[in-house]
Amino acid sequence: MNPYIYSLVLDAKEGDPKAFEQLYIQYKDKVYALALATTKSASEAEEATRLTFIQVFRQVGSLQDTNAFDIWLRYIALNESNALRQSNNRYLDENEVSDPHAERIEDDFLMSQDYIERDDLSYRMRMIIDGLPRIRRQTLILSLYDKLSPAEIAQITGGSEDEVISRLRCSKGHIKSELEAREHETGEHFYNTTLVPFDNVYSYLIHSRGMSAESAAKVWEQIQSSLTEENQRSKKRKIPFGIKAAIAASVATIVICMGILGILLAGPTFSAKKANTETIVETTAVTEAPTTAPSTEAPADNDTSSVADVPEEKAPAADPEPAPAEDRSEEQAAPASNDNSELLSTIAGNYYMPQMAGYTHVSLAIENSTVTQRVINATQPMDKSESGEINSVSRVSDTVIRYESSSGAAFSGTYYGADTPLSQVPSSTIEYLSGFNRYDLSGDTLGITIVVDDQNTCFVRNS
Repeated sequence: MNPYIYSLVLDAKEGDPKAFEQLYIQYKDKVYALALATTKSASEAEEATRLTFIQVFRQVGSLQDTNAFDIWLRYIALNESNALRQSNNRYLDENEVSDPHAERIEDDFLMSQDYIERDDLSYRMRMIIDGLPRIRRQTLILSLYDKLSPAEIAQITGGSEDEVISRLRCSKGHIKSELEAREHETGEHFYNTTLVPFDNVYSYLIHSRGMSAESAAKVWEQIQSSLTEENQRSKKRKIPFGIKAAIAASVATIVICMGILGILLAGPTFSAKKANTETIVETTAVTEAPTTAPSTEAPADNDTSSVADVPEEKAPAADPEPAPAEDRSEEQAAPASNDNSELLSTIAGNYYMPQMAGYTHVSLAIENSTVTQRVINATQPMDKSESGEINSVSRVSDTVIRYESSSGAAFSGTYYGADTPLSQVPSSTIEYLSGFNRYDLSGDTLGITIVVDDQNTCFVRNS
Protein backbone atom coordinates (compact mmCIF):
# COMPACT_ATOMS: atom_id res chain seq x y z
CA MET A 1 0.00 0.00 0.00
CA ASN A 2 1.37 3.39 -0.96
CA PRO A 3 1.92 5.98 1.81
CA TYR A 4 -0.89 8.24 0.60
CA ILE A 5 -3.55 5.51 0.83
CA TYR A 6 -2.10 4.39 4.16
CA SER A 7 -2.47 7.90 5.60
CA LEU A 8 -6.03 8.15 4.26
CA VAL A 9 -6.99 4.91 5.97
CA LEU A 10 -5.50 6.11 9.26
CA ASP A 11 -7.46 9.38 9.02
CA ALA A 12 -10.63 7.48 8.11
CA LYS A 13 -10.23 5.29 11.19
CA GLU A 14 -10.26 8.52 13.22
CA GLY A 15 -13.53 9.56 11.55
CA ASP A 16 -12.17 12.20 9.11
CA PRO A 17 -14.91 12.79 6.47
CA LYS A 18 -12.41 14.17 3.94
CA ALA A 19 -10.43 10.93 4.17
CA PHE A 20 -13.65 9.00 3.47
CA GLU A 21 -14.25 11.03 0.34
CA GLN A 22 -10.70 10.56 -0.93
CA LEU A 23 -10.89 6.80 -0.35
CA TYR A 24 -14.13 6.73 -2.32
CA ILE A 25 -12.46 8.59 -5.20
CA GLN A 26 -9.47 6.24 -5.14
CA TYR A 27 -11.44 2.98 -5.05
CA LYS A 28 -14.88 3.61 -6.58
CA ASP A 29 -13.87 2.41 -10.07
CA LYS A 30 -12.34 -0.81 -8.76
CA VAL A 31 -15.35 -1.58 -6.57
CA TYR A 32 -17.75 -0.78 -9.40
CA ALA A 33 -15.80 -2.97 -11.85
CA LEU A 34 -15.96 -5.95 -9.48
CA ALA A 35 -19.66 -5.35 -8.85
CA LEU A 36 -20.39 -5.06 -12.58
CA ALA A 37 -18.50 -8.27 -13.31
CA THR A 38 -20.62 -9.97 -10.65
CA THR A 39 -24.09 -8.57 -11.41
CA LYS A 40 -23.72 -7.71 -15.14
CA SER A 41 -26.06 -4.79 -14.46
CA ALA A 42 -24.97 -1.14 -14.22
CA SER A 43 -27.76 -0.17 -11.79
CA GLU A 44 -27.05 -3.13 -9.52
CA ALA A 45 -23.32 -2.42 -9.68
CA GLU A 46 -23.95 1.17 -8.52
CA GLU A 47 -26.10 -0.11 -5.65
CA ALA A 48 -23.43 -2.65 -4.66
CA THR A 49 -20.83 0.15 -4.73
CA ARG A 50 -22.99 2.28 -2.42
CA LEU A 51 -23.53 -0.59 0.04
CA THR A 52 -19.83 -1.48 -0.02
CA PHE A 53 -18.59 1.98 0.95
CA ILE A 54 -21.25 2.35 3.65
CA GLN A 55 -19.99 -0.89 5.21
CA VAL A 56 -16.36 0.19 4.80
CA PHE A 57 -16.91 3.56 6.48
CA ARG A 58 -18.91 1.96 9.28
CA GLN A 59 -16.27 -0.64 10.09
CA VAL A 60 -12.96 0.95 9.15
CA GLY A 61 -12.42 1.97 12.77
CA SER A 62 -12.29 -1.73 13.67
CA LEU A 63 -9.72 -2.62 11.00
CA GLN A 64 -6.74 -4.05 12.87
CA ASP A 65 -4.18 -4.12 10.05
CA THR A 66 -4.17 -0.89 8.04
CA ASN A 67 -2.05 -2.52 5.32
CA ALA A 68 -4.85 -5.05 4.73
CA PHE A 69 -7.30 -2.33 3.62
CA ASP A 70 -7.07 -3.24 -0.10
CA ILE A 71 -7.94 -6.90 0.50
CA TRP A 72 -10.58 -6.04 3.10
CA LEU A 73 -12.33 -3.57 0.78
CA ARG A 74 -12.55 -6.11 -2.05
CA TYR A 75 -13.77 -8.74 0.37
CA ILE A 76 -16.70 -6.52 1.37
CA ALA A 77 -17.36 -5.53 -2.26
CA LEU A 78 -17.48 -9.20 -3.28
CA ASN A 79 -19.92 -10.04 -0.48
CA GLU A 80 -22.21 -7.11 -1.24
CA SER A 81 -22.21 -7.87 -4.97
CA ASN A 82 -22.90 -11.58 -4.47
CA ALA A 83 -25.69 -10.83 -1.99
CA LEU A 84 -27.32 -8.31 -4.33
CA ARG A 85 -27.19 -10.72 -7.27
CA GLN A 86 -28.57 -13.58 -5.22
CA SER A 87 -31.36 -11.40 -3.81
CA ASN A 88 -32.52 -10.83 -7.39
CA ASN A 89 -32.70 -14.61 -7.99
CA ARG A 90 -30.06 -14.76 -10.68
CA TYR A 91 -28.22 -18.07 -10.40
CA LEU A 92 -27.67 -18.98 -14.05
CA ASP A 93 -23.87 -18.87 -13.86
CA GLU A 94 -23.34 -19.83 -10.22
CA ASN A 95 -21.54 -23.12 -10.81
CA GLU A 96 -18.06 -23.38 -12.27
CA VAL A 97 -17.61 -26.31 -14.66
CA SER A 98 -14.49 -27.94 -16.01
CA ASP A 99 -13.10 -26.59 -19.27
CA PRO A 100 -10.80 -28.33 -21.79
CA HIS A 101 -8.84 -25.09 -22.16
CA ALA A 102 -7.82 -24.92 -18.50
CA GLU A 103 -4.13 -25.62 -19.17
CA ARG A 104 -3.92 -24.02 -22.57
CA ILE A 105 -2.90 -20.48 -21.61
CA GLU A 106 0.03 -20.26 -19.25
CA ASP A 107 0.46 -16.50 -18.95
CA ASP A 108 -0.98 -14.33 -21.71
CA PHE A 109 -1.71 -14.25 -25.44
CA LEU A 110 -1.65 -11.59 -28.14
CA MET A 111 -4.65 -10.27 -30.05
CA SER A 112 -5.40 -7.57 -32.57
CA GLN A 113 -5.59 -3.95 -31.43
CA ASP A 114 -8.83 -3.78 -33.42
CA TYR A 115 -10.55 -5.24 -30.36
CA ILE A 116 -9.82 -1.91 -28.69
CA GLU A 117 -10.64 0.35 -31.61
CA ARG A 118 -13.74 -1.36 -33.04
CA ASP A 119 -16.95 -1.35 -31.01
CA ASP A 120 -18.30 -4.52 -32.63
CA LEU A 121 -15.20 -6.51 -31.68
CA SER A 122 -15.20 -5.06 -28.15
CA TYR A 123 -18.83 -6.08 -27.78
CA ARG A 124 -18.03 -9.58 -29.06
CA MET A 125 -15.30 -10.05 -26.47
CA ARG A 126 -17.52 -8.63 -23.74
CA MET A 127 -20.27 -11.14 -24.51
CA ILE A 128 -17.77 -14.00 -24.31
CA ILE A 129 -16.48 -12.77 -20.94
CA ASP A 130 -20.01 -12.26 -19.58
CA GLY A 131 -20.72 -15.89 -20.48
CA LEU A 132 -18.06 -17.12 -18.07
CA PRO A 133 -19.07 -18.38 -14.60
CA ARG A 134 -19.29 -15.61 -12.04
CA ILE A 135 -16.24 -16.72 -10.02
CA ARG A 136 -14.10 -16.59 -13.18
CA ARG A 137 -15.30 -13.09 -14.08
CA GLN A 138 -14.46 -11.95 -10.55
CA THR A 139 -11.03 -13.58 -10.72
CA LEU A 140 -10.24 -11.84 -14.03
CA ILE A 141 -11.15 -8.44 -12.55
CA LEU A 142 -9.07 -8.95 -9.43
CA SER A 143 -6.07 -10.24 -11.38
CA LEU A 144 -5.96 -8.23 -14.62
CA TYR A 145 -7.65 -4.98 -13.59
CA ASP A 146 -6.79 -4.72 -9.88
CA LYS A 147 -3.37 -6.37 -10.32
CA LEU A 148 -3.70 -8.58 -7.23
CA SER A 149 -1.61 -11.70 -6.75
CA PRO A 150 -3.14 -15.22 -6.75
CA ALA A 151 -2.52 -15.39 -3.00
CA GLU A 152 -4.45 -12.15 -2.41
CA ILE A 153 -7.28 -13.27 -4.70
CA ALA A 154 -7.50 -16.56 -2.81
CA GLN A 155 -7.96 -14.61 0.43
CA ILE A 156 -10.85 -12.67 -1.08
CA THR A 157 -12.69 -15.37 -3.04
CA GLY A 158 -11.71 -18.40 -0.99
CA GLY A 159 -9.86 -21.50 -2.13
CA SER A 160 -6.17 -21.92 -2.81
CA GLU A 161 -3.61 -20.15 -4.99
CA ASP A 162 -3.48 -23.14 -7.35
CA GLU A 163 -7.24 -22.90 -7.87
CA VAL A 164 -6.93 -19.20 -8.71
CA ILE A 165 -4.12 -19.84 -11.20
CA SER A 166 -6.07 -22.67 -12.84
CA ARG A 167 -9.16 -20.47 -13.02
CA LEU A 168 -7.20 -17.69 -14.77
CA ARG A 169 -5.70 -20.10 -17.32
CA CYS A 170 -9.07 -21.66 -17.94
CA SER A 171 -10.71 -18.27 -18.49
CA LYS A 172 -8.05 -17.01 -20.86
CA GLY A 173 -8.04 -20.25 -22.80
CA HIS A 174 -11.81 -20.14 -23.17
CA ILE A 175 -11.79 -16.50 -24.35
CA LYS A 176 -9.01 -17.13 -26.90
CA SER A 177 -10.74 -20.20 -28.26
CA GLU A 178 -14.11 -18.43 -28.58
CA LEU A 179 -12.57 -15.41 -30.30
CA GLU A 180 -10.79 -17.62 -32.84
CA ALA A 181 -14.04 -19.50 -33.49
CA ARG A 182 -15.90 -16.22 -34.20
CA GLU A 183 -13.10 -15.03 -36.49
CA HIS A 184 -13.27 -18.31 -38.38
CA GLU A 185 -17.05 -18.03 -38.76
CA THR A 186 -16.92 -14.45 -40.07
CA GLY A 187 -13.78 -14.96 -42.16
CA GLU A 188 -11.98 -12.10 -40.41
CA HIS A 189 -8.20 -12.03 -40.35
CA PHE A 190 -5.89 -9.54 -38.63
CA TYR A 191 -2.61 -10.07 -40.42
CA ASN A 192 -1.47 -6.47 -40.76
CA THR A 193 -2.69 -5.06 -37.47
CA THR A 194 -0.81 -4.32 -34.29
CA LEU A 195 -0.89 -7.12 -31.73
CA VAL A 196 -1.30 -6.28 -28.04
CA PRO A 197 -1.45 -8.51 -24.94
CA PHE A 198 -4.88 -9.74 -23.95
CA ASP A 199 -4.39 -8.25 -20.46
CA ASN A 200 -4.16 -4.76 -21.98
CA VAL A 201 -7.26 -5.26 -24.13
CA TYR A 202 -9.19 -6.60 -21.17
CA SER A 203 -8.18 -3.68 -18.91
CA TYR A 204 -9.21 -1.19 -21.59
CA LEU A 205 -12.58 -2.91 -21.97
CA ILE A 206 -13.23 -2.75 -18.22
CA HIS A 207 -12.12 0.88 -18.01
CA SER A 208 -14.43 1.85 -20.88
CA ARG A 209 -17.39 0.44 -18.95
CA GLY A 210 -16.62 2.39 -15.79
CA MET A 211 -19.15 4.37 -13.77
CA SER A 212 -19.90 7.81 -15.20
CA ALA A 213 -18.98 10.96 -13.28
CA GLU A 214 -22.67 11.76 -12.76
CA SER A 215 -23.40 8.32 -11.36
CA ALA A 216 -20.31 8.43 -9.13
CA ALA A 217 -21.40 11.80 -7.69
CA LYS A 218 -24.93 10.48 -7.11
CA VAL A 219 -23.65 7.40 -5.31
CA TRP A 220 -21.39 9.52 -3.10
CA GLU A 221 -24.34 11.77 -2.13
CA GLN A 222 -26.31 8.67 -1.13
CA ILE A 223 -23.39 7.39 0.95
CA GLN A 224 -23.03 10.75 2.69
CA SER A 225 -26.76 10.87 3.40
CA SER A 226 -26.74 7.40 4.97
CA LEU A 227 -23.69 8.15 7.12
CA THR A 228 -25.14 11.50 8.25
CA GLU A 229 -28.40 9.86 9.33
CA GLU A 230 -26.49 7.21 11.27
CA ASN A 231 -24.35 9.83 13.01
CA GLN A 232 -27.42 11.81 14.01
CA ARG A 233 -29.09 8.72 15.43
CA SER A 234 -25.87 7.85 17.26
CA LYS A 235 -25.66 11.34 18.79
CA LYS A 236 -29.25 11.13 19.96
CA ARG A 237 -28.56 7.82 21.67
CA LYS A 238 -25.26 8.96 23.14
CA ILE A 239 -25.69 10.97 26.36
CA PRO A 240 -22.85 13.42 27.16
CA PHE A 241 -20.88 12.82 30.31
CA GLY A 242 -22.14 16.04 31.93
CA ILE A 243 -25.74 14.98 31.46
CA LYS A 244 -24.95 11.51 32.78
CA ALA A 245 -23.38 13.09 35.88
CA ALA A 246 -26.40 15.34 36.36
CA ILE A 247 -28.76 12.38 36.04
CA ALA A 248 -26.69 10.36 38.52
CA ALA A 249 -26.74 13.27 40.98
CA SER A 250 -30.50 13.65 40.58
CA VAL A 251 -31.05 9.95 41.16
CA ALA A 252 -28.85 10.05 44.25
CA THR A 253 -30.77 13.05 45.59
CA ILE A 254 -34.09 11.31 45.00
CA VAL A 255 -32.84 8.17 46.78
CA ILE A 256 -31.69 10.23 49.78
CA CYS A 257 -34.96 12.15 49.92
CA MET A 258 -36.96 8.94 49.71
CA GLY A 259 -34.88 7.49 52.53
CA ILE A 260 -35.49 10.54 54.74
CA LEU A 261 -39.19 10.50 53.89
CA GLY A 262 -39.34 6.82 54.76
CA ILE A 263 -37.76 7.51 58.15
CA LEU A 264 -40.19 10.36 58.84
CA LEU A 265 -43.17 8.24 57.90
CA ALA A 266 -41.87 5.31 59.91
CA GLY A 267 -41.31 7.53 63.00
CA PRO A 268 -44.95 8.01 64.05
CA THR A 269 -45.69 4.35 63.42
CA PHE A 270 -42.79 3.33 65.59
CA SER A 271 -43.90 5.76 68.32
CA ALA A 272 -47.45 4.44 68.16
CA LYS A 273 -46.24 0.87 68.44
CA LYS A 274 -43.99 1.83 71.35
CA ALA A 275 -46.84 3.64 73.12
CA ASN A 276 -49.12 0.70 72.47
CA THR A 277 -46.54 -1.65 73.95
CA GLU A 278 -46.21 0.52 77.06
CA THR A 279 -49.99 0.52 77.44
CA ILE A 280 -50.04 -3.26 77.25
CA VAL A 281 -47.32 -3.50 79.88
CA GLU A 282 -49.17 -1.11 82.21
CA THR A 283 -52.46 -2.91 81.69
CA THR A 284 -50.86 -6.24 82.40
CA ALA A 285 -49.32 -4.87 85.54
CA VAL A 286 -52.64 -3.46 86.72
CA THR A 287 -54.41 -6.70 85.90
CA GLU A 288 -51.91 -8.86 87.73
CA ALA A 289 -51.80 -6.70 90.83
CA PRO A 290 -55.17 -7.75 92.33
CA THR A 291 -54.52 -11.43 91.71
CA THR A 292 -51.23 -11.45 93.56
CA ALA A 293 -52.25 -9.21 96.46
CA PRO A 294 -54.49 -11.75 98.30
CA SER A 295 -51.50 -14.00 98.79
CA THR A 296 -50.15 -11.62 101.47
CA GLU A 297 -53.34 -9.98 102.77
CA ALA A 298 -56.59 -11.28 104.21
CA PRO A 299 -59.26 -11.92 101.69
CA ALA A 300 -61.78 -9.11 101.34
CA ASP A 301 -65.51 -9.49 101.01
CA ASN A 302 -65.53 -7.82 97.59
CA ASP A 303 -63.00 -10.17 95.92
CA THR A 304 -65.46 -10.69 93.10
CA SER A 305 -64.84 -7.14 91.97
CA SER A 306 -61.21 -7.94 91.22
CA VAL A 307 -62.22 -11.03 89.27
CA ALA A 308 -64.79 -9.07 87.36
CA ASP A 309 -62.22 -6.43 86.47
CA VAL A 310 -59.98 -8.91 84.68
CA PRO A 311 -61.90 -9.17 81.38
CA GLU A 312 -62.28 -5.40 81.20
CA GLU A 313 -58.55 -4.82 81.76
CA LYS A 314 -57.40 -7.57 79.36
CA ALA A 315 -59.55 -6.32 76.48
CA PRO A 316 -56.99 -3.80 75.17
CA ALA A 317 -54.53 -6.68 74.69
CA ALA A 318 -56.27 -7.56 71.40
CA ASP A 319 -55.33 -4.19 69.80
CA PRO A 320 -51.71 -4.95 68.76
CA GLU A 321 -52.70 -7.97 66.58
CA PRO A 322 -53.20 -5.95 63.31
CA ALA A 323 -49.49 -4.98 63.36
CA PRO A 324 -48.20 -8.36 61.98
CA ALA A 325 -50.54 -7.96 59.00
CA GLU A 326 -48.67 -4.77 58.02
CA ASP A 327 -45.35 -6.64 58.28
CA ARG A 328 -46.60 -9.41 55.95
CA SER A 329 -47.70 -6.92 53.30
CA GLU A 330 -44.27 -5.30 53.37
CA GLU A 331 -42.56 -8.67 53.02
CA GLN A 332 -44.70 -9.60 50.01
CA ALA A 333 -43.84 -6.37 48.16
CA ALA A 334 -40.08 -6.68 48.72
CA PRO A 335 -38.80 -9.29 46.22
CA ALA A 336 -38.23 -7.84 42.73
CA SER A 337 -34.90 -9.38 41.68
CA ASN A 338 -36.46 -12.26 39.73
CA ASP A 339 -37.12 -9.96 36.75
CA ASN A 340 -33.40 -9.27 36.21
CA SER A 341 -32.49 -12.94 36.28
CA GLU A 342 -35.25 -13.67 33.78
CA LEU A 343 -34.06 -10.91 31.42
CA LEU A 344 -30.45 -12.05 31.74
CA SER A 345 -31.42 -15.61 30.88
CA THR A 346 -33.29 -14.29 27.83
CA ILE A 347 -30.29 -12.48 26.35
CA ALA A 348 -27.75 -15.14 27.38
CA GLY A 349 -25.99 -16.88 24.50
CA ASN A 350 -23.22 -16.67 21.92
CA TYR A 351 -23.37 -14.02 19.20
CA TYR A 352 -21.09 -13.23 16.28
CA MET A 353 -20.63 -10.42 13.79
CA PRO A 354 -21.61 -11.73 10.33
CA GLN A 355 -19.09 -9.51 8.50
CA MET A 356 -16.09 -7.97 10.11
CA ALA A 357 -12.87 -6.21 9.13
CA GLY A 358 -11.02 -8.36 6.62
CA TYR A 359 -10.44 -11.68 8.29
CA THR A 360 -11.00 -10.39 11.79
CA HIS A 361 -13.91 -12.07 13.55
CA VAL A 362 -15.67 -10.67 16.59
CA SER A 363 -17.91 -12.68 18.88
CA LEU A 364 -20.02 -11.72 21.87
CA ALA A 365 -20.84 -14.08 24.74
CA ILE A 366 -23.45 -13.17 27.36
CA GLU A 367 -23.76 -15.43 30.39
CA ASN A 368 -23.79 -15.27 34.19
CA SER A 369 -24.32 -11.47 34.23
CA THR A 370 -21.13 -11.03 32.17
CA VAL A 371 -20.59 -9.96 28.56
CA THR A 372 -17.36 -10.96 26.79
CA GLN A 373 -16.14 -9.68 23.41
CA ARG A 374 -13.54 -11.76 21.57
CA VAL A 375 -11.50 -10.66 18.53
CA ILE A 376 -9.72 -13.22 16.35
CA ASN A 377 -7.54 -12.35 13.35
CA ALA A 378 -6.65 -15.19 11.01
CA THR A 379 -4.02 -13.22 9.09
CA GLN A 380 -2.13 -12.19 12.22
CA PRO A 381 -1.44 -14.01 15.49
CA MET A 382 -4.08 -12.16 17.48
CA ASP A 383 -6.72 -13.52 19.81
CA LYS A 384 -7.88 -11.14 22.51
CA SER A 385 -10.98 -10.93 24.66
CA GLU A 386 -12.41 -8.41 27.09
CA SER A 387 -15.20 -8.87 29.61
CA GLY A 388 -17.46 -6.66 31.67
CA GLU A 389 -20.10 -7.15 34.33
CA ILE A 390 -23.69 -6.38 33.30
CA ASN A 391 -24.90 -3.94 35.95
CA SER A 392 -28.38 -3.13 34.62
CA VAL A 393 -30.99 -4.83 32.47
CA SER A 394 -34.32 -3.32 31.42
CA ARG A 395 -37.13 -4.37 29.12
CA VAL A 396 -37.91 -1.94 26.31
CA SER A 397 -40.78 -3.99 24.88
CA ASP A 398 -41.97 -7.58 24.83
CA THR A 399 -39.05 -8.66 22.64
CA VAL A 400 -36.50 -5.85 23.10
CA ILE A 401 -34.17 -5.75 26.12
CA ARG A 402 -31.52 -3.14 26.97
CA TYR A 403 -28.41 -4.01 29.00
CA GLU A 404 -25.63 -1.80 30.39
CA SER A 405 -22.15 -3.05 31.25
CA SER A 406 -19.54 -1.59 33.56
CA SER A 407 -16.88 -1.74 30.84
CA GLY A 408 -18.28 1.07 28.72
CA ALA A 409 -20.28 1.53 25.54
CA ALA A 410 -18.51 -1.26 23.66
CA PHE A 411 -20.14 -3.78 25.97
CA SER A 412 -23.57 -2.19 26.29
CA GLY A 413 -26.29 -2.82 23.77
CA THR A 414 -29.84 -3.70 22.86
CA TYR A 415 -31.17 -7.23 22.40
CA TYR A 416 -33.79 -7.82 19.68
CA GLY A 417 -35.69 -11.10 19.80
CA ALA A 418 -36.72 -13.00 16.69
CA ASP A 419 -40.33 -11.81 17.09
CA THR A 420 -39.38 -8.12 17.22
CA PRO A 421 -41.40 -6.07 14.68
CA LEU A 422 -39.10 -4.55 12.06
CA SER A 423 -40.53 -1.15 12.98
CA GLN A 424 -38.69 -1.41 16.32
CA VAL A 425 -35.33 -2.35 14.75
CA PRO A 426 -33.01 0.51 13.63
CA SER A 427 -33.02 0.99 9.87
CA SER A 428 -29.21 0.82 9.83
CA THR A 429 -29.37 -2.66 11.38
CA ILE A 430 -31.95 -3.84 8.85
CA GLU A 431 -29.84 -2.45 6.00
CA TYR A 432 -26.73 -4.14 7.40
CA LEU A 433 -28.34 -7.57 7.80
CA SER A 434 -30.07 -7.37 4.42
CA GLY A 435 -26.65 -7.56 2.80
CA PHE A 436 -26.25 -11.22 3.74
CA ASN A 437 -27.75 -14.10 1.79
CA ARG A 438 -28.80 -16.11 4.80
CA TYR A 439 -30.88 -13.38 6.47
CA ASP A 440 -34.35 -12.81 5.00
CA LEU A 441 -35.83 -9.62 6.45
CA SER A 442 -38.78 -9.43 4.06
CA GLY A 443 -41.43 -10.28 6.68
CA ASP A 444 -43.05 -8.23 9.43
CA THR A 445 -40.71 -9.40 12.20
CA LEU A 446 -36.95 -9.69 12.53
CA GLY A 447 -36.87 -13.49 12.29
CA ILE A 448 -33.45 -13.81 13.97
CA THR A 449 -32.03 -12.89 17.37
CA ILE A 450 -29.49 -10.05 17.36
CA VAL A 451 -27.63 -7.70 19.70
CA VAL A 452 -26.72 -4.17 18.53
CA ASP A 453 -24.17 -2.39 20.71
CA ASP A 454 -23.76 1.35 21.24
CA GLN A 455 -21.19 1.49 18.44
CA ASN A 456 -23.82 0.32 15.91
CA THR A 457 -22.11 -3.06 15.70
CA CYS A 458 -24.50 -5.92 15.02
CA PHE A 459 -24.09 -9.42 16.48
CA VAL A 460 -26.25 -12.40 15.45
CA ARG A 461 -27.18 -15.34 17.68
CA ASN A 462 -24.90 -18.26 16.80
CA SER A 463 -27.27 -21.22 16.98
